[in-house]
Amino acid sequence: MGAKIIFETAGAIILSFGGSTVVLLGLSRWLGKLWAKRIIEKEKKVYQEELEKLRQKGSFELERLRNIHYDQNDLLLRKRGVYEKMAVSMRALFENEQKVSMNDFFKNFDTMHLWASDEVMNSLNNFIDALLASDTQEILQQRYATTILEMRKDAGFNDSKLNSNDYKFISANQKDN
Repeated sequence: MGAKIIFETAGAIILSFGGSTVVLLGLSRWLGKLWAKRIIEKEKKVYQEELEKLRQKGSFELERLRNIHYDQNDLLLRKRGVYEKMAVSMRALFENEQKVSMNDFFKNFDTMHLWASDEVMNSLNNFIDALLASDTQEILQQRYATTILEMRKDAGFNDSKLNSNDYKFISANQKDN
């Protein structure tokens, strides 16, 4: 009986330690899963908040860029309208047509100072200098064409390969060949 009691006692001790180990391992596993779930949820919340901030920032930036594009497009359309009127005034001046009054020319000239780039204004001033100096028709046409091409570049056609020699002057007085 002595050995039997020893083995039963040893078995009970091992079982009691083994059973608690199983219980302890089970509790550890459950607690580990619970903590992992909480950590993941916390990180998920942080990432969602960060994502929302990025979405808002992106949305704001997109709206800002849309406004810039709209403003630039509006400016370009206004410039084109001003340039069209000035082109008609300039052509009428050097062809001595009475379609445009000097008042209209001066009004267009003043408006050009508001909207035109420096390059366009310099070219326009060269045209006016030639007009006031009573330069030849050929010089006036060349300076007119140069000014028109500067307006064209400033109105959005930056990559234009045209030069003043590409501009053709046609008059209603020319005969058909």
